Formats: sequence, structure tokens, C-alpha cells
Amino acid sequence: LEMIRRGDLVDRSRVRYAIALAREGKVDMICCALPSDEQVQAARADGKEIIYSMHHPLLEHLYLGKILMSDFIVRNYEDVAEKFCNWGIQYVFTGHEHGNDVAKFVGKNGNTVYDVLTTSLSSYPLEYRTVTYSKSGVTLEMNSIDECDFSLLKDGYTQAQLDLMAADYNAYAYGYFRYSIEEKILKYTSPDFIKGKLKAET
Repeated sequence: LEMIRRGDLVDRSRVRYAIALAREGKVDMICCALPSDEQVQAARADGKEIIYSMHHPLLEHLYLGKILMSDFIVRNYEDVAEKFCNWGIQYVFTGHEHGNDVAKFVGKNGNTVYDVLTTSLSSYPLEYRTVTYSKSGVTLEMNSIDECDFSLLKDGYTQAQLDLMAADYNAYAYGYFRYSIEEKILKYTSPDFIKGKLKAET
């Protein structure tokens, strides 16, 4: 909890989720900080390859991302990425932005960490990623779905929505995605929003 108070290298979404679980009595301990140097050294000594996963992206995936979408990126992300490079952690799997991209950061020691951002099956383009590790390297592949068992959906969808999904699930997902992106563009390009973000960064 002390690291939460100081805001040190913490994925804020994990903090909120862990606190919510603790309040509901579902967990006894909140652990939301990055691993310690000792934990990393112990894993290495045990011959383990360390792969990290967190909700918010580690690196910028969009131009001007740290200015316009600072809430989408881990706080102090350059310090966190440098720490991963020092530890020799090469792959961090992230989400939140509902996009597919791989960004990289080269540390001062020459090591590289890759932030592998993957979308959600709940939104367009309805894709998931498969990762294959071998001695020769890592292979990342995107796979997509084009159907869904609509009987498993929670209540709240209209019959018209269900009919559209059944007719062309990808077209429905694309329409929903396009509408939400247009709303975000209007928000993130409004003069008031940009002024507020620039003022917060200075």
C-alpha cells in the first residue's frame, strides 16, 4: 500500500480493481506493485523466463498518446520500461485501448522491451492473439471470430441489436466501434480538452 500512496510504478487500474476486491472481502492482501529486484533475480536463478501482463499499456501506441491519452498509459511509463529493460523482461502484454499494436522501448543498457497491445473479443475487430515461444524466438499471430452464441449474452440487448449481430457480427461490431471512436475524437480534439491536458503536462 505504501507504493500506492507514493504512486510508484503502479498500474492504476490494477490498484482500483485490487482495492475493490479487498473491500468486497474477496482477497486478503493487495499486491499491485511491480516485482521486486529480489523476485526477478530469484526467477532468473530458477531458470524462469519472465513475461509480464497488465491492463494499461506500458508504452505509447498512438501519436501524442502521453499527452492526449495519459490515463491510458502506465504512470511514469519510461521509468517502468527502463526497469523492465534492466530486468531483461522482453514482453509485456497489455490491453485497455482495444487495439492491436506492438510498441518497443530500448533501455540505456541496450535491452528492448515490447509492449504487446491486444484488443478485446467484446469489440471490433473481434480478435485475439496467440503467442508461440520457442528457442528461435517469439511468434505473435492475430486470430478473429465471426460468430457468437448470442444465448450467452446478458439481458439488455434489443431484438433489433440481436438481429443485426446474427446477420453480420463483424459489421455490427464495426458500427459500434466506429460510433465510439467518433465520440472519442470529438472529445479528445475539443479545444477545452487539449488545453486542459497541455496545462496538466506543464
